[in-house]
Amino acid sequence: TSAARGASMRLLLPLLLGGPAFMLKPLHSLTTTLNLRPVTWPGLVYGNSTVFHFANRPETQGHVALTIDDGLCRSGQERSLIPEVRRLLQEHGASATFFLCSDYVHGFEEDAQKLLEENHEFGNHCPCDGVDYFSMPVAEFEQELLKTSKKIEELSGAAPRWFRAPQGKFSGSMHGVVSKYGMQHALGDCYCDDWAIEDSDWVAGTLLQQVRGGSVLILHMPERGFREHILKALELFS
Repeated sequence: TSAARGASMRLLLPLLLGGPAFMLKPLHSLTTTLNLRPVTWPGLVYGNSTVFHFANRPETQGHVALTIDDGLCRSGQERSLIPEVRRLLQEHGASATFFLCSDYVHGFEEDAQKLLEENHEFGNHCPCDGVDYFSMPVAEFEQELLKTSKKIEELSGAAPRWFRAPQGKFSGSMHGVVSKYGMQHALGDCYCDDWAIEDSDWVAGTLLQQVRGGSVLILHMPERGFREHILKALELFS
């Protein structure tokens, strides 16, 4: 039932996503060495409602999906690293899916258009970071979801195909709303709390250890003075 599913995730998610900061690095190092991929464990609860990877598809071998959350910039033009991320992806002929928070797109519409012109894709990540969408009444969640979908449609001319629940917390009622608007929930199979662990070499090395053909990598958008180490991690992927 939806109630049982919600209760299960309240118990499981604090252990998987964003536990005490001092524990994250050794935890991810251990689970990566053992190839356990804990970011995929919510699949036991989420079932077919969520895509974690495309590893079982022959056509994806030799390819990975790079996804970047919390786009595009929450802190104003002077803190934006959007041009740097664009240039880096351009240098390597890479395309990414940016999971946008619509509150972080205002003022960056021109940057967003350039990303679309360069063959990147936008997914829905709700209006802003740090809000408990998981516990919202269904009608309120639907309103919030549509704010971001509307922004993406204004930019791209098309409704988004992908949704990623903030903090990975996805309930049965959220699934109903997301499906109603033709979106699929996507998480990933390569993740290491890059937003919290400010060690670019370790972030890049850990994700490269986790990756396989058809993987979906989860990273977060860097800004000047905020998660800036993630830009260096992206540079190290090359």
